[in-house]
Amino acid sequence: LEDALREAAFQLCSPSVTIEKRVDLTPDPNSTADAVPGGNWSIAGTVSVPAVPDFAWVLPVSENPAANDTKTTGTDASGFATFQWLPTAAVGTSTFTATETVQAGFRNDQTATTCSYRTPDQSDTALNLNTVGDGTFTAEIPAESIVTCQFLNIAIPAPEISLQKRTNGSDADTVPGPTIASGKPVSWTYDVTNLGNTVLNNVQVTDQVTLPIAASGGTVSVQCPKSILIQGESMQC
Repeated sequence: LEDALREAAFQLCSPSVTIEKRVDLTPDPNSTADAVPGGNWSIAGTVSVPAVPDFAWVLPVSENPAANDTKTTGTDASGFATFQWLPTAAVGTSTFTATETVQAGFRNDQTATTCSYRTPDQSDTALNLNTVGDGTFTAEIPAESIVTCQFLNIAIPAPEISLQKRTNGSDADTVPGPTIASGKPVSWTYDVTNLGNTVLNNVQVTDQVTLPIAASGGTVSVQCPKSILIQGESMQC
């Protein structure tokens, strides 16, 4: 009974290709482990079944017979998009091509494009891909197989830093600025924030000071609590 149910499940769900889309929003070297599901990415799937004249689409739309060989869908909130079709007769393999629309600010990591498949008689096994390109791949899909593939996109590095100087704790950008009585001490602090999508290393702050040091072109180094800021992190110097 167990084998019969398993066979029936594969007949209902195969052949199919489910693509998992993941995006790395923090493009630091060797850090793709923090990639997150990529929802609302457009992926097109193209099917070719050479042994039969036509086939029916099951997913992402129900269409029998298929009006065309290509269907486009968006990934769901969990980053998945599924394509399923049914040949009109028993055949061996189908050829499937997936092509994603790479969103602005990202690049496709071709080395991370992989697929695996399983059949009623075989557990998950790596699937050899015919071709892998920039946001695309082509593979031969065995009969009665359920295929799972991965696309990984990495954000293009966009480093950005902000620096806010304060006089006695006040933002002195607006004229006339804070009032300081004669003879009273003046303290300057510097708020530094990493606004980009990469880790910032070797962060240092220097400031051009008033006379007499400035007369000789001098600057002073500002003491900061750290020199590395991760994405979104701030410090006061």
